[in-house]
Amino acid sequence: MYEPDIKIHELLAKAKVSNSTPPKVKVRTLLGYFNVKSRKPHVVNSIRQFLKENGLRTEPDFEATPNMDIRVSICVIPPPAPSPKAPTEQRETIRFPVGMLKAANRKKEDLVLIDSRSKPGAKDDGEKRLEECLNLMLSKQAGHLIIGSEYSPRGIITWESYMKKRLPSPEASLSPEDVMIKNPKVMDYYDSILDAVDYVAQQGFVVIKKGNSITGVVTSKDIASEFTPRSKPFYWICFIEHGLRKILEGATPELTHEDYLAAILNDKDTRKNRERLGANDLTLGETIKMLSDHKTKFPYTSSGTLASLISQLEDVNKLRNDIFHFRIDPVDQDELSTLEKCMNYVNDITFKIP
Repeated sequence: MYEPDIKIHELLAKAKVSNSTPPKVKVRTLLGYFNVKSRKPHVVNSIRQFLKENGLRTEPDFEATPNMDIRVSICVIPPPAPSPKAPTEQRETIRFPVGMLKAANRKKEDLVLIDSRSKPGAKDDGEKRLEECLNLMLSKQAGHLIIGSEYSPRGIITWESYMKKRLPSPEASLSPEDVMIKNPKVMDYYDSILDAVDYVAQQGFVVIKKGNSITGVVTSKDIASEFTPRSKPFYWICFIEHGLRKILEGATPELTHEDYLAAILNDKDTRKNRERLGANDLTLGETIKMLSDHKTKFPYTSSGTLASLISQLEDVNKLRNDIFHFRIDPVDQDELSTLEKCMNYVNDITFKIP
């Protein structure tokens, strides 16, 4: 359990005052009260347990918010209903909402938006209105422009939608309505990011609304920029584990079925019933045990190299569960450095194995 700061007790006292408005706090600040910076699973469980013991919870759940700068209310847990007539259906919390993307969190002044309409009673100069839209896109260095208000998009202009109309008819007089994509797909801020990926694949973008207001437009570029840093830890861990299997398989003399069997400590583990165990059957922790128990069988590593490898793998093993639990916050730089260092170390060893 993480030692809570005195400030969290002051916040809890305010929350317990009857008939008062629940105090609000940023998720980042709430974590700071427990001297932590990210929402790792064991951190979340400890904080949630602490709040529950004090009869409190956060609304929305502090783990489910797309980013740590969103404010949550510290609320008293209501007593259970005496005898509900029927169970109420609750919407499952989306662990990875589209709102986690930076592009879905634009400030109002950062939205590339214009309410381009012809003035009532005046002659419509569609070409002039379109030129105004394109100039705004150029000045903002944007690939899209929302046509409408911050509450309701009538359409989206992209450079592609413009060129599709302009190229076939270079001399034609065009208005924003002629080139915009009408009725663009709008998603809620808390909808699944996986649904957003599908829509972006179909039309190239999706408009995000939080409550009644547009908060951004997510494009394929936004998803790609988020995918790379979030997928890198998974790739590096897979690379490390693949390299470790090669190291085990390169043992001299060859590791036996009995050697692998001894690495599985749980007698009830069903893997013990397999006819032939190999490197692919072990967990990372069991692989570390194999390296420690058979230090003399790896001709491509010195004693110092193997000791350093085992030490690094123990650090990686501590991170592995957190990473594979798909926490909503990205892996921090120190954790990335630990994984990258170990991956490079494993790569240097496996490079020597024929």
